[in-house]
Amino acid sequence: MKRTTTAFVIATLACLVCLPGLSLADQPSILAKVGEKSITKDEVYNAAAAKLAEIRQAEYEALNNALNEMVDRMLLTAEAERLGLSLDEYFKKHIEEKVTAPSDEEVNSFYERYKSRLRGQTLEAARPQIVDRLKQVAAQGIYKKIMTDLKAKTKVSLFLEPPRTKVGLGDFPVWGSESAKVTIVEFSDYQCPYCSRAETQAIAQIKDKYKGKVRIAFRNYPLPFHNNAQKAHEAAACAGDQGKFWEMHEKLFANQNALGVEQLKAYAVELALDSEKFNSCLDSGKFADAIAKDAKEGAALGVQGTPAFFINGRFLSGAQPFSAFAAIIDEELARSGS
Repeated sequence: MKRTTTAFVIATLACLVCLPGLSLADQPSILAKVGEKSITKDEVYNAAAAKLAEIRQAEYEALNNALNEMVDRMLLTAEAERLGLSLDEYFKKHIEEKVTAPSDEEVNSFYERYKSRLRGQTLEAARPQIVDRLKQVAAQGIYKKIMTDLKAKTKVSLFLEPPRTKVGLGDFPVWGSESAKVTIVEFSDYQCPYCSRAETQAIAQIKDKYKGKVRIAFRNYPLPFHNNAQKAHEAAACAGDQGKFWEMHEKLFANQNALGVEQLKAYAVELALDSEKFNSCLDSGKFADAIAKDAKEGAALGVQGTPAFFINGRFLSGAQPFSAFAAIIDEELARSGS
């Protein structure tokens, strides 16, 4: 278990806070000229948006890790002093001495699970390092339980704000209550398999567990190499014209391998839409510009692929498990006092 010294943590936190920043506001509106053509500040910012978002997130994570280590150390130090122990004595008595040797069954199970990573070592050859690893896991479990108990007894409030991006809801229907404390803006592609996985797993669980607390705005980001994505997105918008955006939304994700125009029109029939109005809407490209607008805004926000999510402005990329969403949602609800 890593024991970061207080001095090191404070120094790290101070260094990160004092890092000089490059303020966009201080830059001239035109950053370069090539012959008679200009490159503007906004164009450069949009081109660098994804990398800047990564940097802001990395800085936040470094600060947050340092802050949490400092909080943990303060709690542990106070508890050790209460018991008349030094911090090292506390670790030894309450963690190290409580870790027992793993059973043969646990060692064998670990070996079978990770055999491919052990570079051909036999069970007996790998046993010492497996035992050490299992002891580390056990120690981490004990440490986590101690910290949970200490934080339950001592009020701990964290005020470090994560990086947030201002993201609009777009022009299409939004799922959930306007009074919800957490807003998720999702940039997605109906033909993207990772988007389908996120929709049917994580998003479905979010809608079930956090109903009334979360609202979700679906924004369009059809990838250019998905030849049926554009019309699929238009189909959802056309269905929305008749009050059935979310019904078509679910239908499209459930049929990713059948998104041709005629198939889209057949789905409209299945959903009991007015076929003539739907077909006219789809064939005319009525919503093509609105969908292109979504994709352009997403790119300017740093979206490079799908799915991409902004949870109260906090960026989360890819088909993450429900637990990744839940961790941020719970934190945001706690911040709002919900």
